[in-house]
Amino acid sequence: MPTFVDTHWSGVRAMHANDPRQVARAFEVLCRDYMQPCRVWLRSNGVDEGDAEELVQAFFARLIEKRDLDARCCHGRFRDYLLGALRNFVSNESRLERARKRGGEMRRVTIESLDPLLVDASTPSHAFERSWALTILERARSDLEAEYRARDREELFTTLQPMLAGRPEPSTYQDLADRWGVGVSAVKVAVHRLRGRMRELVRAAIRDTLASDGCGPSEADIDEEVAALFVALSGK
Repeated sequence: MPTFVDTHWSGVRAMHANDPRQVARAFEVLCRDYMQPCRVWLRSNGVDEGDAEELVQAFFARLIEKRDLDARCCHGRFRDYLLGALRNFVSNESRLERARKRGGEMRRVTIESLDPLLVDASTPSHAFERSWALTILERARSDLEAEYRARDREELFTTLQPMLAGRPEPSTYQDLADRWGVGVSAVKVAVHRLRGRMRELVRAAIRDTLASDGCGPSEADIDEEVAALFVALSGK
């Protein structure tokens, strides 16, 4: 079963560990889960694709080189903390200068165009939230697929996966029952288990983004984040 010990807030703590493998794993997970939301935020702020990629690479390069996330701040929403760090990075002229040295000249990127006090951040923030939500869902889906594969049930997952997105028509259950030679109730049980495990994995992916100083979040905190995830996906 997948574990989440090296992700998000616990990953921030791992970045300050003495074990190089643990540090490398923490950064690998950080980059996997948050580079795309950061790109989306920059693009929504009007930064062109090439410049956004250079800025994101420079931002994460700094995090890796300097271990520049404060392990003492392990509380609240991790994505809010990381987005604040990105805003500080792109609004600081000396940091942009270092990014230029890493990635070449920044075309049409100015401090003014990225200053959060000078732009309407509502749309970029919503875009960041939506990208975060999609990342959480994809991570949970990928872990769910891995679990089915580990039990030699990958074909079952492939068949049932479309049912994660919505409520299937009754005929769909019947078609599968006929194909498998089982009753409709057996198909419904398989779908119910798939969806239940998906919900568990989504909550697990969210849980560590809220952890704080050895005290995990409450179920109510996680419920609130799950609700925020669906709001982000709905575009409201």
